[in-house]
This record gives sequence, structure tokens and C-alpha cells, in this order.
Amino acid sequence: MNPLQIALILRAHYKVALYVALATIIAVMAVMLLLPKKYTASTAVLVDVKSQDPVTALLAPPTMSTQIDIINSERVATRVVRNLGLADSPVVRAQWESDTGGKGTLEAWLAALLLKNLVAAPSRDSNIINIAYTGSEPGFTAAVANGFAQAYIDISIELKVEPARQYARWFNEQGKTLRENLEKAQSKLSEYQQANGIVARDEQLDTETTKLANLTTELIKAQSETNVARSKQQSGSAGDMLPEVAANPVEKIDRVHVDRPEIAILTPDDVRRLLCAARDYAPELVPYLAIAVFAGVRPTELQRLTWEHVNFDSHYIHIGGGISKVRNERYVDMEDVLIKWLEPYRQPTGPVVSSDTYTFNRLFNMVRREAGLKDTWSPDSMRHTYASYHAAKYERKDKTAMMMGNSVKMLDRHYRRPLHRSDTTEFWNICPPPLGNSG
Repeated sequence: MNPLQIALILRAHYKVALYVALATIIAVMAVMLLLPKKYTASTAVLVDVKSQDPVTALLAPPTMSTQIDIINSERVATRVVRNLGLADSPVVRAQWESDTGGKGTLEAWLAALLLKNLVAAPSRDSNIINIAYTGSEPGFTAAVANGFAQAYIDISIELKVEPARQYARWFNEQGKTLRENLEKAQSKLSEYQQANGIVARDEQLDTETTKLANLTTELIKAQSETNVARSKQQSGSAGDMLPEVAANPVEKIDRVHVDRPEIAILTPDDVRRLLCAARDYAPELVPYLAIAVFAGVRPTELQRLTWEHVNFDSHYIHIGGGISKVRNERYVDMEDVLIKWLEPYRQPTGPVVSSDTYTFNRLFNMVRREAGLKDTWSPDSMRHTYASYHAAKYERKDKTAMMMGNSVKMLDRHYRRPLHRSDTTEFWNICPPPLGNSG
């Protein structure tokens, strides 16, 4: 039959050919719509193949085939089941009991199901293995494919490390046995020497006895030094009178005195402008500034202070060990002027100042600028201000030092400044002005 005859036949029966083609297309579309959708997720892993000498390469099995067998093994599939937590589902457990009658293990059953839809094949002319998994749900399919890749990597590392661990355990056991035998031999040698009155000499010394004697000597020396130090401490001797301190060559060096710049304190007008600017532009800073100026609490302590530590009924602020910079607990008296400034802002709980450092610094700089104090400001100005005015008011340096958590010596050296009585009176009477009046 030549091509012309075939063309004539198709022309005569073109309707039949058209109907057959349409029927085939409709059947294919129906099958595609009725069958569930299948998704295939794939990933790739690189196999680190070490170069081998020609003889070993001929005797050893192909590396890629071995790695593919590992991927398709039940051990890897079981690790995937555990990593993804597939056995934790009650629905899956019910399905397993229905299919197997409870025989075998759930993890083995799930591993077999996963391996049915898994395909692992090497790439052509490369050390890469492609892992593909087919399933009906895209998210689960991708998770299983990635799970097989990760489980294969973990199992490969375990297969390389486990022999080394077994060798290490064997050597440890052998070493322990040999060490015990050595100790027994040394013990028998010592017993024999003692029984026969043999005196140990230089190279014949009993090693363990020598070590024990050295340790005993060091212990006696340490105990003696401890007793001497304890007796000196109990005798109440001044530290600079101890012989060890008196013989210290560093004490003979002349000390260099460096004059520290004096930190300026705030005037009553400065404090008034500062608090009024805070009240008008950043009310959330008023408690922070008022406590710093009128109670002398350190900035770092204020950052950790909460309203639970401010006792309005007993008129004190509790600075606990966890808040104090030097970890010493203290109670700071609340003056009447401080209570008046805090009263409108008091809260039952919560931090006194926000922990948002960026917002705090931005508002703090704005308040100082509005008060005209930005260029003449020092970080310790408020604490130095409190120290000077408190000492001037009570004329008791020990009380001021106790309120600040410092010593009297430190107070005189770094904090206190002489003040006029009128400035002191004005400072402790800086009450909040009525709203709308910042002067």
C-alpha cells in the first residue's frame, strides 16, 4: 500500500478518525480529573568521594551505588519518620492498626510506605544524588524529600564516626585493665619491699609513695599559711601594718596626684527649668529626673527601679541588692518636694522609666535642650546636685553618704560642694507649678 492509497483511505473515513481522536482526548481528560493529583519534590546531595589507589578501586564496590542503597535503607526512612514526628498522629496509628492488626512497629510500617514513593538516582557524570519523593500533598511531599536528604547526611556521619567510637571504647577498656594491673604490681612490689626490709633508693623509689609525700608536704604548707592569715585577720591588725604589705616595693613609689575636673551642680533655677521642660514635653521622664535630683539615685539604678520600690506611705525608696550598682541594699528618704513631683505620675506597678533606650535618649536630649542645659550638662550632675543640697540641709555627712550608698570619704572627695543657705532653702521648695505655668 503506497502513501497515496493511505491518504485516500483517511479521506474517505476522516469522520471516524476524528471521532476516535476526540474520544481519546476526552478519556485522557476524564482520567486526569478523576485520579488524585500527584506532586513530586526533589532535592540533591553531594557525595564526598575520596580518591583511592587503583587496586582498592577495583576491589571496592561502586561508591554511588552504596550511597543510594543507604538512602533507600530502612534505617534512613525510620530516621525520617522520627524527625518529622509522623508516628505521633492518632489517625496514622489507627490506620496502622487497621492494616497490620498491630503487628510489627509503627515506625517500620511508615518507613516502608515512604520508601515506596522514593526514587534516588545519581546524576550523570557527577557525585550528586537526586532524591525525589511523590505524594498527594505538596507541603508534606517537600518535607519528606528534605527529610530523606537530612537523614542521609546524619546516617552517613554516624557510619563514619561509630567505628572510631568503638575503637576508643576498646582502647579505654584495655587501658583501664592495664592500669589496674600496674597498680596491683606496684602494690605487690611495695609489700615485698616492706616485708624484706628493702630501703628504696633513687630509681627504686615507690612512685605512689613519693607522690603522696609531696602532696602531704604541700598540704601542710598551705594549712600553715592559712592559719597565719586567719590569726592576723582575727587580731584586727591594720592592713598597712602587715609585714607583707609594709615590704611591698610598690608602696615606696611616689604617687602622682591628678586633679579631676570639678563637676558642676545644678542651681535651683536649672532644676526648675529641667523639671518643667520634662512636664511639658516628655511627662514620662518627670519621675526619672525628680528621683535623680531629689533622691540622688544613680542612673543605672533608675533603669532597674520599679514603682513597687517607691513607698509613698512610709516615704522611702528601696534600692535592693539587685538594683544597687554596688550590690548593697539601702533605703533613700523621700523628701516632701519629691513626693509632690511624683504624685501625679505614680503607678501601682511597672518600671519607673521606659526600657526603650533609643526613645529615652531622644526625649532626654530634647528636655535638656528645652531647659537650656544641653551644653553645660554632665552625666553625674543630678547626683552631685543631690549630694550637695542634702548635705547642706542636714549638715550630717554620714546621713548623706548613707542615702547615696557611698562613704563619707567619697562624699567629701567627689560629691559635696559648699552652698549658700538661701540656695538650699530654694532647692528643697521647688514645687510643681500649676499647669500652663512653667516658670
